[in-house]
Amino acid sequence: MTLLICPKEFSLEGFDIIHYDSNKNWVDIINDVGMEKSLRELENKRLYDKVVMLKDIDINIEETNSLGRYTIYSYNCSVKTEHVGNNATWVSDKLSLQKPSIWNWYSDSLTFDIISNITKELWDILEYNHYSGVEDKFLCYLSMMNIHTVKL
Repeated sequence: MTLLICPKEFSLEGFDIIHYDSNKNWVDIINDVGMEKSLRELENKRLYDKVVMLKDIDINIEETNSLGRYTIYSYNCSVKTEHVGNNATWVSDKLSLQKPSIWNWYSDSLTFDIISNITKELWDILEYNHYSGVEDKFLCYLSMMNIHTVKL
């Protein structure tokens, strides 16, 4: 069974859906959804196979990779390429970094549980390589939790 997490404005048939208020803070949304998801799983005595977090309605949510634990699959990932000024032969001269969107991604149920346990206090202090953008913070949190990113 697939759980779809989307704004109140969306209505899609064939999915178990949790709607969120897109005017709320992302941390509040993910915490609230995480608790509601866990409650539904307890009541049904079954984990969701796939949990889809969406903000954009034009994304094809039917597309699925085989899900790996500790992995999120990002629909819109920004890729940053870094040039290393190091002459060491074991370091590539280009390193790329995939920064997933905080909104448009999916994972298995247990990986979603890990992500939804973030607190406001932790979110407010997160930095990734001295950047403080939303995607940088999200990547930092995922890295701390040993969750990998796959770009779709």
